[in-house]
Amino acid sequence: VEYNIVILSNLPKELLPEFDTCEAETKCLICPIKKTTKRQKRIKSSSGKGYIYFCTYETDMTKKTFAYYFDALCSMYESFCHKIIENKTNSTNLIKSDIHRLQHNVNTYNAKIQDDINSLIALEDIKMSEWNTIVPFTTDIIQKNPKKAALVLLKTSKNISLINAEMNVYDFIEDPSGEIQLYAHNIHKVIKLSLQPFFLDFYENRIRPKLGECRELVKIDYASISVVLGHLWSNAVKYTYKDTDIDISFNVSEKFVDVVITSYSIAIETDEISKVLEEGYSGKWSKHLNKSGNGIGMFYIKYLTELNIGQFDIHAGESFNFVDGVPYTTNKFILRLRKA
Repeated sequence: VEYNIVILSNLPKELLPEFDTCEAETKCLICPIKKTTKRQKRIKSSSGKGYIYFCTYETDMTKKTFAYYFDALCSMYESFCHKIIENKTNSTNLIKSDIHRLQHNVNTYNAKIQDDINSLIALEDIKMSEWNTIVPFTTDIIQKNPKKAALVLLKTSKNISLINAEMNVYDFIEDPSGEIQLYAHNIHKVIKLSLQPFFLDFYENRIRPKLGECRELVKIDYASISVVLGHLWSNAVKYTYKDTDIDISFNVSEKFVDVVITSYSIAIETDEISKVLEEGYSGKWSKHLNKSGNGIGMFYIKYLTELNIGQFDIHAGESFNFVDGVPYTTNKFILRLRKA
């Protein structure tokens, strides 16, 4: 909202007057229009000419979660204004592209969560007159389908992690200077925690991650390196040959710790090594297998690693074995981080 003009909003018209009743702090109150509890907040925009406003009627949303979404909304707005000033001609398309990518990825993961839960618990099967049986109804389904419930829980956990990663990546790309916080972390623990959301994917693809020992401390921003590792494991699941190992080892020097990820995976052409690190580029064989995404995973890996004053390199294998016309080889992905 700027100069009493609504620039962007998904509020229905009848709720727009609620904006004027909102104070600066986050607050829960009864909406006089909908007669139900809501949480809302507004702040002055960076231009000083208007406000950013956010509200939710989801009663189970915590204050912390609300703040997370509000910050994301503010980040999008700041990006919107910054790019208009920077390049008036191209800004609209650039902003739409950034927000569309974030929205697309988050919506995709969210849809997967909803589909997985609905495949287990079909709430539409409950009659309105029996709404108060929701807990025993759900308990009975879980007890009858413990394996499926476990799979849904694991997939949901993974997709929530990916949503958080997307939000973190967006923040870093837009304003990395305000986010990077370098502290000492145990590299073994960082790697182990990043692997856990992907255990189900490894299990379903018969891929065995093998983690070596290394208790060195590295100086990193935990959130951004978690995003880096998440993209690495996501690519490993897609491109590693089934029923093989992913070996995660460590090389320690005076100033650095190298995380060396070795996998038997699809070949990367020699002239593609630098290209796959560029935004928007997908490799020849990933396209052939219809496994290419938006070509941003490797770009973010390199970008965020360098923000951590680190280095990311790919050592592509040269000896190929063809499976159904697709070359596989032993590739190494090396993440170099500074010792604390």
